[in-house]
Amino acid sequence: MDLSKAFDCIDHTILINKLRFYGIRGVAIDFIISYLENRKQFVNIGNFTSYSLDILLGVPQGSNLGPLLFLLYVNDLPNASEILSFILFADDTSLFIAGNDPRSVTLVLNTELEKVYSWFLVNKLLVNYNKTNYMVFKTKNKCVDLNVIDVYIANNKISMVDSVKFLGLIIDSKLNWKAHINELSRKIACVIGVISKIKYMLPSSVLINLYNTLILPHLTYCNIIWGNCSNYLLQRLFLLQKRAIRIITKSPYLAHTSVLFRQLKILNIYDLHLYLVAIFMFLYMKNIRPESFNEFFVPQSNINRYITRNADRLYLPNYRYTFSRTTLKYRGPLIWNKLQSEFKKCQSLSSFKRKYKSFLIDNTL
Repeated sequence: MDLSKAFDCIDHTILINKLRFYGIRGVAIDFIISYLENRKQFVNIGNFTSYSLDILLGVPQGSNLGPLLFLLYVNDLPNASEILSFILFADDTSLFIAGNDPRSVTLVLNTELEKVYSWFLVNKLLVNYNKTNYMVFKTKNKCVDLNVIDVYIANNKISMVDSVKFLGLIIDSKLNWKAHINELSRKIACVIGVISKIKYMLPSSVLINLYNTLILPHLTYCNIIWGNCSNYLLQRLFLLQKRAIRIITKSPYLAHTSVLFRQLKILNIYDLHLYLVAIFMFLYMKNIRPESFNEFFVPQSNINRYITRNADRLYLPNYRYTFSRTTLKYRGPLIWNKLQSEFKKCQSLSSFKRKYKSFLIDNTL
């Protein structure tokens, strides 16, 4: 769901009442009131200045406090429905509902959306219907009649999409990450084209910095989610990586890259996925994790009620479908269980990263 001018539509009276409800009172609430009140707006063009008007809505943008006040303002949105699941990030609102029968799911969804829409009305926020859409997730071989699915918000029909950009990650209805890899490939190819044109003007050390600055972030962002997609998709990124490595080292077009990866101490896309998942698992096992992940993995000792030499192992779910085996729920325990004990016993994250990266680089094929 997309909101129109979300930060500019916050009602000051409603915001202050919510803050009082959350226990912000006394000097603290007076400070926030003074921060919001007595602000004016006007237009200045050349030598002409309009008369000023009091600002009665919205929070000042470009500050640290503005986004925080907005988050507190929409914090009770999930209370609008006991059936829908909510993910809130700033003014991006995502709703989820699951079921086997498209007709019944659609009926329930439309009913719950009316409740959500009522919440927006009460809180004086506007839904942008043109940018609000829905997506149907299903398994590859499951046949679903999409014609029976019609989603409405306040009698406005919402359009269906096959992919959507969510926090920089392009999610598609089949969850095969093809759309995301396509976008990554396009961006990385553009950067490689630029680096290729200036490679003889810069030393390799600077070219490596350009790789780490302009290419590597695309490959690492959310890699633990999409990094185990189909091999033919990863191969596209790997070919781009090899092209970049040859440019950095000023090697021939068909030069073998295994030695070059080791020489530059750069992980290929396959090892990079192992590396990033292993870091996540290391932090998880050290209890450095968000609360939502507290019971995400199951220790093997909880399944086998006896002490073994492999007490640090995690239970590997017995998933039937190939798709399920590409998820972090399966890949995390699989990669962690295969790690040598010397890596698991590292006392710090920096030590773990240094040792495991060296291991992967030394074993690059």
